[in-house]
Amino acid sequence: MLCRKHGDKQAQVEKLTNELKLLECRMRELNERYQQSQDEKLAMKKQLRQAELQAKKDRLIAEKVIEENENLIQENSQLQVTVSKMLLQTDMNFPIVGDEKCQSELVQIKENEQLLRAELISRENALHDAHVEQRRLCCQIEDLESTQRTLKQSQGKLYDQIESLQSASRVLSDENKQLRQEILGLETSIETHLANIQQQGEEIKTLRNRLSAYEQQKKIISAKLRNAQQEHREKFLQLNQLATEFRQISQSLYNDTSPARYLAECEDNNSKKE
Repeated sequence: MLCRKHGDKQAQVEKLTNELKLLECRMRELNERYQQSQDEKLAMKKQLRQAELQAKKDRLIAEKVIEENENLIQENSQLQVTVSKMLLQTDMNFPIVGDEKCQSELVQIKENEQLLRAELISRENALHDAHVEQRRLCCQIEDLESTQRTLKQSQGKLYDQIESLQSASRVLSDENKQLRQEILGLETSIETHLANIQQQGEEIKTLRNRLSAYEQQKKIISAKLRNAQQEHREKFLQLNQLATEFRQISQSLYNDTSPARYLAECEDNNSKKE
């Protein structure tokens, strides 16, 4: 019964040990996932900082381009006003070369304005893309933080389960240790009983040998007794026979020495003398 109980406790200890190993393996996986998410979070934060710096740089460049564009537009407007005034004030006989020069400058100014506007649009688009990337990274960081919170909660639950299993394992280990001590005590007691049984077996063997010797002596004595009884019967028969013979002899002697016979013999002798 105690050995079966010890076996059940041992099986429970092994089961809890296996569950503890599985939980520890799962805990390592969660730690790896948490570390991976932490690394991804740091990488995304780095990307976010870079995106913020790039957005800030693009914003400064855009603001500078806008400012330069506004200055150029204002300058262009002033030049257009100046050109218009010059055209109005110039005589119709003004050399065509000067007019062409003004027109060329005006075209150049317009081309510069278009280039600046195109660059401004490009900078604004880049700034918009940077804002979109920044929002995307922020959303990913929030998702990672949510995942980390979930992982931390799972880790907390696993820690509680591991602690509970470790506590149960310690209790079972103590019970198992106590059972082993009881088993050792029983084994010692059994060994003592076996030694006593062996000693008693030796004593029984000795007693059986003595009993066998006594029985052998009894047989010898019985045989001697039977022989003695036989001799006694034979002697009794001999004595009985001797007694019978003695009685017969006594009777015969008695008959020979009786008084009547003696008187008869005396009378017979007297008659013979006469």
